[in-house]
Amino acid sequence: MDNYDFLDIPDAERIQAMNAAFPSANSDNILAFIAFQHVYQQVDTEYATLLQDYGLSESRFLILMFLRRSGAAGLSPSDIAVKLNSAKPMGSKLIHGMIQTGLVAKKTDAKDLRRFNVQITSKGSQQLDRFLPVNFDYLNHLFHGLTTEEKFQLNRLLAKLLR
Repeated sequence: MDNYDFLDIPDAERIQAMNAAFPSANSDNILAFIAFQHVYQQVDTEYATLLQDYGLSESRFLILMFLRRSGAAGLSPSDIAVKLNSAKPMGSKLIHGMIQTGLVAKKTDAKDLRRFNVQITSKGSQQLDRFLPVNFDYLNHLFHGLTTEEKFQLNRLLAKLLR
């Protein structure tokens, strides 16, 4: 999605005026989408910058989290791709880059020498340990203005959009 910001945001009146030409233009839906898109883009940009400050991307961060949770056994590249919900070549490219930077390492599968698992390295664990407190601080700041009930409601509403 392209990042853009514009100041000429239509109000309900302008959207209603469009209804003559486009009867399906629902002003509530359009305004909700514009607000949602604006918040998403701002949060996405801020979070990507935060991750970059720690030499991570969202996918690299998730891979480190998956590998930490998997323990000493690690995960196969296919398992990582499934967990990322991405194509295997994309997962392999990410893993290769993380091997190059020392965040993860390959471990040959003892049962099948043609296969390997990926494990988090001590450097990867240290990177994760440096990033997680900053990550949690960011999330705390992002949601500080919402009550527990409002956070629950937000989660419920966001899940409802995907149905």
